[in-house]
Amino acid sequence: MSLSQPERSGSKAGHPGCLMLFGLPFFLAGAFVFYMTVLAPWLSSQAAASWVATPCRIIHSEVTESRDSDGDRTYGVDIRFRYRFAEKAYESDRYWFIMGKSSGREEKAAAVKRHPVGSETTCFVDPKHPGEAVIDREHLGWELWLGIVLGGVFMLVGGGLMVGGGIAWRRRSRPRIDAGFASDLRASEQPAAALPDREAEEPKILTSGGGRWGKLLGILFFAVFWNGITWTILLLAIWPDVQKGDGFAWIPLLFISLFVLIGAAVALAVPYYLMALLNPRVQVRVMPGSPVIGRPTRIAWSLTGRTDRVDLLTIQLVLREKATYTRGTNTTTDTKEVFRLDIARCEPGPELVEGDRDVTVPLTVPPSFKADRNELEWQIEVKGSIAWWPDIADAWTVTVRPATLERPATPERPAMPERSGP
Repeated sequence: MSLSQPERSGSKAGHPGCLMLFGLPFFLAGAFVFYMTVLAPWLSSQAAASWVATPCRIIHSEVTESRDSDGDRTYGVDIRFRYRFAEKAYESDRYWFIMGKSSGREEKAAAVKRHPVGSETTCFVDPKHPGEAVIDREHLGWELWLGIVLGGVFMLVGGGLMVGGGIAWRRRSRPRIDAGFASDLRASEQPAAALPDREAEEPKILTSGGGRWGKLLGILFFAVFWNGITWTILLLAIWPDVQKGDGFAWIPLLFISLFVLIGAAVALAVPYYLMALLNPRVQVRVMPGSPVIGRPTRIAWSLTGRTDRVDLLTIQLVLREKATYTRGTNTTTDTKEVFRLDIARCEPGPELVEGDRDVTVPLTVPPSFKADRNELEWQIEVKGSIAWWPDIADAWTVTVRPATLERPATPERPAMPERSGP
């Protein structure tokens, strides 16, 4: 069976260098936010754990206020105190390790109320640098969590873009392989396996646990990632303006609402994949572990768990071709199914729970193949229909080896006649 060249209908990307340059500002911005709001305050707090507790007197205490061009207000704590350390007098204005100003006046006003001018309290002094002191060395504020979310998200996005661009650039620098090369392969054109590989001949057992957990953790991470960004923006940047009665605040509110709805839909997918995790577990045994074209392969399967809920079970061996094309600055990757072999189709009964089949891949179909820009991938797919519940959908990649060629028997050399004497 020949493989036709797939239609050009894949994903396209520009020059990888542009992707890397586009991701760099995101990464640097995220790194700056993360350092200023998370790393620097946390390191300072950890270092201050060993500072010396020292009595001090408050000499100035007030809440500072700033306004930006839009009229939004931010607040800070301005508390100065005087203390003596090693028989010398010092002053400091560091109340805590939170940098800059932020919204929310209540927290700052409460700190000022606890430390009125003239009151006595305890500060913590760096014994190596007595001019450095702080009153609250533990409190890092909600800005810490905001920095983790925003800084982490920007670094992940920027880093992902740069890594993806780097990988794409590395692939572009490799010698190009004709995209039609993999499509024109025949089993007869593959090199014969002179001797069977012992490991490939061993039975291979495939189970359904890892793939299901991977899907659940993947969708869970995306849901937390997406909703963390959208709800942080909504609650901290938009909702305060809505509460103030700002008429223009409804425009960004409607805009962010679309992203909130998408996040809600993603969050609803988490229970779906959690339910799929409770499906009957599938185990497939392939003998030999790497099938050989033209040679019988035994496929045995078994289901454990609530198998009575499965209405139909199908097992198939599928071949897909992946080809990557480069035209100018555009890269296109196509995936096309080229062959499907039915192994079993079981309705409720003993064979659905446990059974086996002998299958043979035709000689006209190519084996597994992988190059820089081309790949022929074989998979065993198991699907089970369950009413009012997520269906079973498990798949495993297997290596299909080329057909073996029998070595012709070496003819015996005829015995040479004995030479008679002169």
